[in-house]
Amino acid sequence: MGAGKTNRLLQLAKDYERIGRSVTLFVPEVAVPEKFTGQSCFIHKCRMGIKFKAEVLSDETLANGSGTGDIIIVDEAQFLTAPQVGWLIRYSHLGKKVHCFGLYSDYFGTPFDSMAQLLAFSTESRSMSALCACGGRATMNVRSDVTDKNSTKPRVDVGATYQTVCVDCFLGHWNT
Repeated sequence: MGAGKTNRLLQLAKDYERIGRSVTLFVPEVAVPEKFTGQSCFIHKCRMGIKFKAEVLSDETLANGSGTGDIIIVDEAQFLTAPQVGWLIRYSHLGKKVHCFGLYSDYFGTPFDSMAQLLAFSTESRSMSALCACGGRATMNVRSDVTDKNSTKPRVDVGATYQTVCVDCFLGHWNT
């Protein structure tokens, strides 16, 4: 959220294509923008204007054998299902490059199951950050309309407003 994650992954896809590599970009089905619901692919773009064809990743996609290119890139990896994570892990251990981009945790600070599983099997991990309002390195996010840890609101909601914050501001949000 605000760190340039989608910009970076689309640039990576373009760079791989430039050197002649076959790239498949996936976005998990639940993270596909509403206007593309029901489609198997769409044009994924970032705020900087970079565009790339993306395939909708569902368990059905995997059953049909998609993603046989040299490089697999996944956006919104926090929404991957356990079978999808397993498929990506197996694919990477066949010697293929797999790059997953996503949030580590929800607005409560609870790690997403898929991200924990991906990190456990990854050979390399890089963290991107945004800038917190206090000037610190923002690696967390808070949901503006939730101040109660017992909230039953969804972990992620497209219509909600989130703010990227540093760990100190995140802890301050929940202690006020």
